[in-house]
Amino acid sequence: MPDNRTILGPLTETWTFPSRCNQFYLPDCSSCTVASQGQKCNTANPTTIDSREDIQCWPPGTPPNVFDPPLSGWGIYKPADKCPEGYTVACSAEGTTKSDFEFQFEVHDDEFVRGCCPSHYECAKYEGAQTCRSIFSRGRIQMFSCKSGSTVLNDLKAPTQWLGPGYTTIGSITIHAPMFQLAGLENFETTTDTALASSTETSQPNMESDSGGGLSTGEQAGIGIGVGVVGLGILVAAFYLWRRRERSKVPPKYILEPSQLDSREVNPPGELGGIPIAPPPYTPVELHGTTARQELP
Repeated sequence: MPDNRTILGPLTETWTFPSRCNQFYLPDCSSCTVASQGQKCNTANPTTIDSREDIQCWPPGTPPNVFDPPLSGWGIYKPADKCPEGYTVACSAEGTTKSDFEFQFEVHDDEFVRGCCPSHYECAKYEGAQTCRSIFSRGRIQMFSCKSGSTVLNDLKAPTQWLGPGYTTIGSITIHAPMFQLAGLENFETTTDTALASSTETSQPNMESDSGGGLSTGEQAGIGIGVGVVGLGILVAAFYLWRRRERSKVPPKYILEPSQLDSREVNPPGELGGIPIAPPPYTPVELHGTTARQELP
């Protein structure tokens, strides 16, 4: 059975996803809700971006493969065993026996296939072509649109309204990004990152989230430490109040103040106890005026 797949050749390891390819392009209409990355404005039809992928947003293919939009998935990079920088494995298949995604291009029995997408994107199909998909449903995001051959920047806030000429309610925006299908003969480590559901938001440049979201591990640890410190403070305050109350129950000892000591009068002897004591009576005696002289022997 002939191989009818488009083999783009090996994936160049030095190729990196250009930063400008992270921009979101949305057709210039108030009801449009499907945006794409890796696009550029179509000067031939200035109000649309259809069929105008940016060649710089795909790894180069080897001749005779020609970059001719619309790519519609384009082909398979083989041999390849590592996603380009900025991309991660979002889906995989091991031969024809194990797969978590129906790849656009057939997987052979002896191949290990990976679908590479930006972080927080999932493998998906859009109009028959494989793509990376993310759902933006909450917060603020910057979208580019094409008007008269030039690029126009618009602010978009979901799920409320389109902030442009006119207002309309928008529930969510579906964003597509280029998907790179890799094939090799050796299994390489899978770092699947498909934790994006339709209710989550993309974490790409030019986005602001208005919602609180879940707490990170660091935030949870900080809250736990704060609660512990507050609890310890309450216990210390309660112990202090209890000690103060216990000490207030001890009857005070009576101690004379210095002012009281200074004001007390000290009675002389004989006046103690409040009963005066009279001195003992003495009889006056007259002394002789002369004394007999005596000679010493």
